[in-house]
Amino acid sequence: MFKKLFDLYGEQRHLLYKATLLRILELAFFGSGLAFIYLTIRNLLAGTLSQQLALFYVAGFLLCLTTAYILNNICKSRYHAKTSFIMAKERIKLADHIKTLPMGFFNKESAGDLNNTLTESVRSLEGLPYLFDKIMALLALGIFLPLFALLDWRMTIAMLLGLPLAFYVLLRGGDTAEGELLKRQNIQGRVSEAAVEFIGGIKEVKAFGKSATSLKKYQQAIADFKAQNLKLEKTFILKLLTYQLAVNMGLIPVVILGAYLLILINGGLSLALYVLFLIVTLKLCVSLQELGGSMLAIKMANAGLTKVNNIYKNKPQPETVEERKIERYDIEFKNVSFAYEDELVLKNISFYVPENTTIALIGPSGSGKTTITNLIARFWDIGQGEIKIGGINIKDVKVEELLSHISMVFQDVYLFGDTILNNIKMAKQEATQEEVIAAAKKANCHEFIMQLPDKYETVVGEGGGKLSAGEKQRISLARAFLKDAPIILLDEATANVDPENELMIQPAINALVKDRTVIIIAHKLSTIKAAHQILVLEQGQIVQRGTHAELGKTAGGIYNDYMIGRQKASGWMITN
Repeated sequence: MFKKLFDLYGEQRHLLYKATLLRILELAFFGSGLAFIYLTIRNLLAGTLSQQLALFYVAGFLLCLTTAYILNNICKSRYHAKTSFIMAKERIKLADHIKTLPMGFFNKESAGDLNNTLTESVRSLEGLPYLFDKIMALLALGIFLPLFALLDWRMTIAMLLGLPLAFYVLLRGGDTAEGELLKRQNIQGRVSEAAVEFIGGIKEVKAFGKSATSLKKYQQAIADFKAQNLKLEKTFILKLLTYQLAVNMGLIPVVILGAYLLILINGGLSLALYVLFLIVTLKLCVSLQELGGSMLAIKMANAGLTKVNNIYKNKPQPETVEERKIERYDIEFKNVSFAYEDELVLKNISFYVPENTTIALIGPSGSGKTTITNLIARFWDIGQGEIKIGGINIKDVKVEELLSHISMVFQDVYLFGDTILNNIKMAKQEATQEEVIAAAKKANCHEFIMQLPDKYETVVGEGGGKLSAGEKQRISLARAFLKDAPIILLDEATANVDPENELMIQPAINALVKDRTVIIIAHKLSTIKAAHQILVLEQGQIVQRGTHAELGKTAGGIYNDYMIGRQKASGWMITN
């Protein structure tokens, strides 16, 4: 655990070293204070304690105790206070690492579990330096053992007799306990995931009258979390009580041996030395009791460290060190194959999109359309083949440079719980208010924004929940206009909007894609007809390609069936 802790502190690990040194000094001054007590009792019994000497001993005792108190507070204020800043940086560092991971990582990990790791697991680490201090303070007592042995080796051995039993009880079943605590962390992630899912789908829950059944997943996660917590509490309480008994039994050898040496063996041990060993043993017992009481927190923090380190074990997406710049915007797929884990999604596909032309992707669900757009943006890395933009393999370009040339507009738009202004400025953080407004006007959303109470300062709620699907889509288009990227990836941007919003969105899309390289996943015949090239996909392969006119001449096939179906659908109407 200590290695994990030092690794976590990284360049700030010197704080732990300094805190440990201060703890040793604090104990040294505390021990010196005990020495003054010993000298006072010894001189008192010998009848040699003068008033002047007594005042000296009292002053020395108070000075040592005050110095120990000051060192303790310096340790807490100067080093422990920095722990909160270190943990804040750790959260940012962990989030930065997550940001570099390929999208496949997010397919394996639930949002709730990741949220739990970023919050609860990291929070459990904040108490580690305090717990570390307790352990270090206990270990520091070992530094003074030679001194106690010089005073009386028999009493020193008696003082340590209870330690093996106490530590055996404390450390027994450690691996099992850590496994159970990791299980608790995972269940807590399930609770978070179920809560987010329930709240996110509350409209559907109400619409379909499933208020009772929809809570089952959340209730089950809560029940499992409760059961796991009770199991841990019962296990640790029993262990703690046994441990406390073992610690207290460690005082018995000191009392018995000291009494024997003091009373039965005449002069075998002085009363002053007996009192000193009793005080030191009581201090040792208190430290051990505190350590035992903190053991659950230590184990929970160690489980938190394991969760955090498990994320760090995931390797970031490979990033080139070259500073190559994209200067042309034609796109080429060359013998590309790609699999989500073991499921092959794209099978040796090749196509070329000339600069400033539009290509439409059509095909049944699961045919690989969205995967193609995700691969262009390098959300995943391909297993075989090459993807080139401007003749450069996208793996040879920094991700930041690559994405600076791409704007993406999806069916499902996610807005952050921030203002409309800041949501649009995600595309260009340094944009002025005037630039944002100009982009909003091009996206046909300026008018509805100005009708809102706080206009561009309106907070849209988590996920943009205060806006309609069409309004969110127009905000998304405003982002794309503001970014002004030469490559546009569109995933059926009008699929989830009502006809009124579609009338506002379609002209904006037409303006957005003008004189740009565009790849569009489309289902509307009007959109497909305008494309310079159409790719028809089925089961991860390109089965047809050409213009609308060329494909329309081919009898049978997916495109012909698709076109006939769309033409029939355009004539549908609702009748009485």
